[in-house]
Amino acid sequence: MKNICYILLAICLIGVGCERYEPTTDNDINGNDTILCTSLGDTEWKLVGIVDVETDTLIKELEPKECEECYTIAFDTDSTFSGRTTINLIMCGKYEFDYDTCMYRISGYIITEAGESGDGYLYCQIFVKNQYFTVKDTYPRTLHLHYNDGKNYLRYKKIGG
Repeated sequence: MKNICYILLAICLIGVGCERYEPTTDNDINGNDTILCTSLGDTEWKLVGIVDVETDTLIKELEPKECEECYTIAFDTDSTFSGRTTINLIMCGKYEFDYDTCMYRISGYIITEAGESGDGYLYCQIFVKNQYFTVKDTYPRTLHLHYNDGKNYLRYKKIGG
């Protein structure tokens, strides 16, 4: 009977040790930059800017910077997404997740460049050339839309979901 209690205790401790760690501050990550295989469902993201992959530096913040609704993407739980440029909507998008590579592919969306202001036209041009998304397990969690043969990406920060 004593051995059974020890086995049950060991199983409980192992189960507790396997819980997902969720960072709460920048210091909790300590520079960890791993790809996170998690669902995009019910999340919303805001563009930070364009990043050079080789140096991992932000090379451009898109104008208008003060627009809270501009350059956003929202993922629903049914594998659809929508977004916003400076004045237009990105509609009817679908996303698929590949658990082997931790990458998301987007397709089937409708986007227009009509009447864009600031860097809206540039954003539309980059968005249609996307190759894949990755999510980085940094704090705050970031979403990367890769383009230009993987040399650049659009970096988004999580704002909802």
